[in-house]
Amino acid sequence: MQLSLEACVGSIAGLAVLCCCEASRQRLRWLLRDWQLARRTAALRKNASELEAASLALPTAPSSPSVAASPELVALCEYMASHSSKPTLRSVRVETEDLQQLLGNNGGGTELIDTGVQAHWVTYPGVQTDDTSPVVLFIHGGGLVTGSPTTYAAFTSELSRLLNCPVVCPAYRLIPQHTIHDAVSDVFRTYKWLVRKGYRHVVVVGESTGATLATLLLQKLSTTRHRQPACAVLISPTLDHTHSTRSHKDNRSRDLSSTRTSFYRSVLSDSVPDLASPLVSPMFGSFAGLPPLYLMVGESEVQRDDVIKAHRLATRSGGQAQVEVVPYCMQSYPVYCKVFPEARASLQRIKTFIARYVPLPPTLEADYLQLDRAGKPDGS
Repeated sequence: MQLSLEACVGSIAGLAVLCCCEASRQRLRWLLRDWQLARRTAALRKNASELEAASLALPTAPSSPSVAASPELVALCEYMASHSSKPTLRSVRVETEDLQQLLGNNGGGTELIDTGVQAHWVTYPGVQTDDTSPVVLFIHGGGLVTGSPTTYAAFTSELSRLLNCPVVCPAYRLIPQHTIHDAVSDVFRTYKWLVRKGYRHVVVVGESTGATLATLLLQKLSTTRHRQPACAVLISPTLDHTHSTRSHKDNRSRDLSSTRTSFYRSVLSDSVPDLASPLVSPMFGSFAGLPPLYLMVGESEVQRDDVIKAHRLATRSGGQAQVEVVPYCMQSYPVYCKVFPEARASLQRIKTFIARYVPLPPTLEADYLQLDRAGKPDGS
């Protein structure tokens, strides 16, 4: 039975209908576990062997396991679990089109530009756009095999509005037609284009495998002695394509994206001889000389331990880094800012981090993140 997401998200009745099979219910129960069991969540945060929180002084997103997840988030997770299937190149590209509809419409102006590669220049109406303003280089996800600036137009528009600055999103080359090295080269060219244009405050934001490319970009800038951006936000990055950390095993049944992550890895392995190369898996590269990092991951993601390990490597290399490990939320949760309130709140934390390193212009309007759990402005 086919149901539209609009009929399900935010609806308890819709959620009950979506619970159509025991396998889906079981996956959701695993994902909800840490919200329902407060003692276990607290133990996870204090367990140095699993989260290394003691040595890292691990800062986490403000959350309370005693507060239930929003109905929108619960329904979305169940929808994703009940619609999972064995991925193929064709199916993941179809799912990307569905994702574009889910994330919403672009509320800002978009201009096609040539940075050495085609890119989208996104400016929410009224933002400051001269070379004294900050600019965000957003690198989209999609497992390196799918996705485009158009897919994430709604999210880049929200970033532009939230930070009151332009956002540029390159259409980097995808595998298997090209290689991960081609994608890094395209992102590198876009960054150098921004520097040549005179932008003094560049912020890099990457999502999923876009965050992988963002990390490879930062390491390449360090190796080639180019100027680093002011800071970088890495959302659910895949940093070790060998999948050697413990969470890739422990969270396989809990991460709604784990099957797709494994598929992306198999496609990547066909195009590169060594997944452990530091030019492929940034975990095996150097974290010295990188800009301040904000690493974000859901506690149930297979990438969780990758992110925690990267935080340790960055801080031990003398850099500044902050890590956010959020109970319950799925991979790349901030991009769903138009879907559920937890994602909207995460954007505010991103803004707070960036504001430490970049002089952000005044907000254009009353902060849209001041919303109630129904997604409407307070008092409306």
